[in-house]
Amino acid sequence: MSAFTTSTHEVAARIFLPLHGPGDSRWPWEGLVAQVAAQVAALDVAHDETTGAADSVLTPDVRWSDLERCLESVGRTGLRMAYATPGRVFSVALAAVLGEHTATPDECWFFLWEGYAGETDGLDTGCPPWLTGLARRSGGLVPHRAPVSWLGARTADDEHLRLPVFVWPDDGSFLLACPIYHDSLYISCSTDLVDRLREASFEVLLVDRDAELPGECD
Repeated sequence: MSAFTTSTHEVAARIFLPLHGPGDSRWPWEGLVAQVAAQVAALDVAHDETTGAADSVLTPDVRWSDLERCLESVGRTGLRMAYATPGRVFSVALAAVLGEHTATPDECWFFLWEGYAGETDGLDTGCPPWLTGLARRSGGLVPHRAPVSWLGARTADDEHLRLPVFVWPDDGSFLLACPIYHDSLYISCSTDLVDRLREASFEVLLVDRDAELPGECD
Protein backbone atom coordinates (compact mmCIF):
# COMPACT_ATOMS: atom_id res chain seq x y z
CA MET A 1 0.00 0.00 0.00
CA SER A 2 2.86 2.39 0.80
CA ALA A 3 3.84 2.53 -2.89
CA PHE A 4 0.55 4.31 -3.69
CA THR A 5 -0.13 6.33 -0.54
CA THR A 6 1.69 8.94 1.53
CA SER A 7 2.53 9.18 5.21
CA THR A 8 2.00 12.95 5.26
CA HIS A 9 -1.76 13.09 4.71
CA GLU A 10 -4.30 12.48 7.48
CA VAL A 11 -5.67 9.20 6.11
CA ALA A 12 -5.45 6.79 3.19
CA ALA A 13 -8.52 5.20 1.64
CA ARG A 14 -9.56 2.76 -1.05
CA ILE A 15 -12.09 3.96 -3.64
CA PHE A 16 -13.78 0.97 -5.26
CA LEU A 17 -14.28 1.28 -9.01
CA PRO A 18 -17.76 0.14 -10.11
CA LEU A 19 -17.80 -3.33 -11.64
CA HIS A 20 -18.77 -3.66 -15.29
CA GLY A 21 -21.87 -5.64 -16.19
CA PRO A 22 -24.00 -6.51 -19.24
CA GLY A 23 -24.90 -3.65 -21.54
CA ASP A 24 -22.12 -1.45 -20.18
CA SER A 25 -23.90 -1.28 -16.82
CA ARG A 26 -22.01 -0.40 -13.62
CA TRP A 27 -22.38 -2.23 -10.31
CA PRO A 28 -21.27 -1.09 -6.83
CA TRP A 29 -19.42 -3.62 -4.72
CA GLU A 30 -21.35 -3.23 -1.46
CA GLY A 31 -24.68 -4.42 -2.78
CA LEU A 32 -23.08 -7.48 -4.33
CA VAL A 33 -21.25 -8.36 -1.12
CA ALA A 34 -24.54 -8.16 0.80
CA GLN A 35 -26.32 -10.20 -1.86
CA VAL A 36 -23.68 -12.93 -1.71
CA ALA A 37 -23.86 -13.06 2.09
CA ALA A 38 -27.65 -13.36 2.04
CA GLN A 39 -27.71 -16.04 -0.65
CA VAL A 40 -24.88 -18.00 0.94
CA ALA A 41 -26.84 -18.07 4.20
CA ALA A 42 -30.04 -19.09 2.43
CA LEU A 43 -28.47 -21.78 0.27
CA ASP A 44 -25.97 -22.96 2.87
CA VAL A 45 -23.16 -22.84 0.27
CA ALA A 46 -20.05 -24.68 1.42
CA HIS A 47 -17.60 -22.47 3.28
CA ASP A 48 -14.69 -23.37 1.00
CA GLU A 49 -16.59 -21.86 -1.93
CA THR A 50 -17.01 -18.52 -0.20
CA THR A 51 -13.72 -18.07 1.64
CA GLY A 52 -12.66 -14.42 1.76
CA ALA A 53 -15.86 -12.70 0.70
CA ALA A 54 -18.69 -13.99 2.88
CA ASP A 55 -18.86 -10.83 5.00
CA SER A 56 -22.23 -9.10 4.90
CA VAL A 57 -20.61 -5.66 4.55
CA LEU A 58 -17.89 -4.33 2.29
CA THR A 59 -14.43 -4.40 3.89
CA PRO A 60 -11.27 -2.54 2.79
CA ASP A 61 -9.36 -5.75 2.09
CA VAL A 62 -11.96 -7.59 -0.02
CA ARG A 63 -10.53 -9.03 -3.24
CA TRP A 64 -12.38 -9.23 -6.52
CA SER A 65 -11.23 -12.83 -7.13
CA ASP A 66 -12.90 -13.89 -3.85
CA LEU A 67 -16.07 -11.94 -4.56
CA GLU A 68 -16.24 -13.27 -8.13
CA ARG A 69 -15.97 -16.86 -6.90
CA CYS A 70 -18.76 -16.23 -4.40
CA LEU A 71 -20.97 -14.63 -7.04
CA GLU A 72 -20.50 -17.65 -9.28
CA SER A 73 -21.36 -20.00 -6.40
CA VAL A 74 -24.77 -18.35 -6.07
CA GLY A 75 -25.37 -18.16 -9.83
CA ARG A 76 -24.42 -14.53 -10.44
CA THR A 77 -22.21 -14.14 -13.52
CA GLY A 78 -21.40 -11.55 -16.18
CA LEU A 79 -19.58 -9.02 -14.01
CA ARG A 80 -15.95 -8.01 -14.42
CA MET A 81 -13.40 -5.65 -12.92
CA ALA A 82 -13.12 -2.10 -14.24
CA TYR A 83 -9.38 -2.41 -15.01
CA ALA A 84 -9.01 1.33 -14.26
CA THR A 85 -11.80 2.29 -16.70
CA PRO A 86 -14.68 3.54 -14.51
CA GLY A 87 -16.40 5.48 -17.28
CA ARG A 88 -17.29 9.11 -17.85
CA VAL A 89 -19.96 9.55 -15.15
CA PHE A 90 -17.62 8.29 -12.43
CA SER A 91 -14.65 10.31 -13.70
CA VAL A 92 -16.56 13.58 -13.97
CA ALA A 93 -18.13 13.15 -10.54
CA LEU A 94 -14.77 12.30 -8.94
CA ALA A 95 -13.11 15.32 -10.54
CA ALA A 96 -15.87 17.56 -9.21
CA VAL A 97 -15.37 16.40 -5.61
CA LEU A 98 -11.59 16.59 -5.81
CA GLY A 99 -11.77 20.07 -7.31
CA GLU A 100 -13.74 21.27 -4.28
CA HIS A 101 -11.07 20.04 -1.88
CA THR A 102 -7.97 21.74 -3.23
CA ALA A 103 -6.94 25.37 -3.21
CA THR A 104 -5.41 24.87 -6.66
CA PRO A 105 -8.17 23.27 -8.78
CA ASP A 106 -6.74 24.83 -11.94
CA GLU A 107 -3.21 23.59 -11.28
CA CYS A 108 -2.83 19.84 -11.02
CA TRP A 109 -0.39 17.18 -12.21
CA PHE A 110 -1.48 13.97 -13.89
CA PHE A 111 0.98 11.12 -14.41
CA LEU A 112 0.00 8.89 -17.31
CA TRP A 113 1.32 5.55 -18.42
CA GLU A 114 2.02 5.99 -22.12
CA GLY A 115 -0.04 3.63 -24.22
CA TYR A 116 -2.39 3.02 -21.31
CA ALA A 117 -4.15 6.28 -20.51
CA GLY A 118 -4.80 7.69 -23.96
CA GLU A 119 -2.87 9.86 -26.39
CA THR A 120 0.00 11.77 -24.77
CA ASP A 121 1.41 13.57 -27.82
CA GLY A 122 1.04 17.33 -27.52
CA LEU A 123 0.48 17.36 -23.78
CA ASP A 124 2.31 19.78 -21.50
CA THR A 125 4.81 17.29 -20.07
CA GLY A 126 7.26 19.50 -18.16
CA CYS A 127 7.66 18.33 -14.58
CA PRO A 128 9.10 20.19 -11.55
CA PRO A 129 12.07 18.51 -9.81
CA TRP A 130 10.10 17.67 -6.65
CA LEU A 131 7.69 15.51 -8.66
CA THR A 132 10.20 13.56 -10.76
CA GLY A 133 9.92 10.67 -8.29
CA LEU A 134 6.31 10.11 -9.41
CA ALA A 135 7.28 10.47 -13.06
CA ARG A 136 9.80 7.63 -12.73
CA ARG A 137 7.27 5.16 -11.34
CA SER A 138 5.88 2.19 -13.31
CA GLY A 139 8.79 2.28 -15.74
CA GLY A 140 8.31 5.96 -16.55
CA LEU A 141 5.16 8.07 -16.63
CA VAL A 142 4.18 11.05 -18.78
CA PRO A 143 3.41 14.09 -16.59
CA HIS A 144 0.70 16.50 -17.69
CA ARG A 145 -0.39 19.76 -16.05
CA ALA A 146 -4.08 20.69 -16.26
CA PRO A 147 -7.07 21.60 -14.08
CA VAL A 148 -8.43 18.87 -11.81
CA SER A 149 -11.52 18.83 -14.04
CA TRP A 150 -9.38 17.34 -16.84
CA LEU A 151 -9.78 13.99 -15.07
CA GLY A 152 -13.37 13.97 -16.28
CA ALA A 153 -13.08 16.18 -19.37
CA ARG A 154 -10.57 13.82 -21.01
CA THR A 155 -13.30 11.14 -21.23
CA ALA A 156 -15.59 13.25 -23.43
CA ASP A 157 -14.54 11.47 -26.62
CA ASP A 158 -13.65 8.10 -25.10
CA GLU A 159 -15.14 7.14 -21.76
CA HIS A 160 -13.05 3.97 -21.70
CA LEU A 161 -9.78 5.82 -21.17
CA ARG A 162 -7.87 4.39 -18.24
CA LEU A 163 -7.21 6.63 -15.28
CA PRO A 164 -3.89 8.36 -14.63
CA VAL A 165 -1.55 6.43 -12.34
CA PHE A 166 -1.16 9.48 -10.09
CA VAL A 167 -3.00 12.80 -9.63
CA TRP A 168 -1.37 15.53 -7.50
CA PRO A 169 -2.70 19.11 -7.19
CA ASP A 170 -0.17 21.90 -6.72
CA ASP A 171 -1.16 22.45 -3.10
CA GLY A 172 -0.58 18.77 -2.29
CA SER A 173 -4.00 18.45 -0.64
CA PHE A 174 -4.34 14.87 -1.87
CA LEU A 175 -2.59 12.15 -3.83
CA LEU A 176 -4.87 9.98 -5.97
CA ALA A 177 -3.29 6.75 -7.20
CA CYS A 178 -4.51 4.12 -9.65
CA PRO A 179 -2.30 1.03 -9.87
CA ILE A 180 -2.21 -0.04 -13.52
CA TYR A 181 -5.22 -2.15 -14.61
CA HIS A 182 -6.55 -2.32 -11.04
CA ASP A 183 -10.05 -2.51 -9.57
CA SER A 184 -9.66 0.39 -7.11
CA LEU A 185 -8.13 3.80 -6.53
CA TYR A 186 -6.17 4.82 -3.45
CA ILE A 187 -6.30 8.33 -2.08
CA SER A 188 -4.19 10.01 0.58
CA CYS A 189 -6.11 13.00 1.89
CA SER A 190 -8.07 14.51 4.78
CA THR A 191 -10.98 12.87 6.57
CA ASP A 192 -13.13 15.72 5.26
CA LEU A 193 -12.43 14.67 1.68
CA VAL A 194 -13.21 11.03 2.49
CA ASP A 195 -16.54 12.13 4.00
CA ARG A 196 -17.34 14.22 0.94
CA LEU A 197 -16.58 11.30 -1.39
CA ARG A 198 -18.97 9.14 0.60
CA GLU A 199 -21.63 11.83 0.47
CA ALA A 200 -21.21 11.81 -3.31
CA SER A 201 -21.97 8.04 -3.30
CA PHE A 202 -18.46 6.76 -3.90
CA GLU A 203 -17.58 3.52 -2.14
CA VAL A 204 -14.69 4.56 0.08
CA LEU A 205 -13.08 2.75 3.01
CA LEU A 206 -10.05 3.70 5.08
CA VAL A 207 -7.00 1.47 4.64
CA ASP A 208 -3.81 0.76 6.57
CA ARG A 209 -0.83 2.25 4.74
CA ASP A 210 1.34 -0.66 5.89
CA ALA A 211 -1.04 -3.34 4.60
CA GLU A 212 -0.67 -5.34 1.41
CA LEU A 213 -2.35 -3.75 -1.60
CA PRO A 214 -5.84 -5.35 -1.55
CA GLY A 215 -6.87 -4.52 -5.11
CA GLU A 216 -6.22 -6.81 -8.04
CA CYS A 217 -5.31 -6.29 -11.67
CA ASP A 218 -5.48 -7.99 -15.04
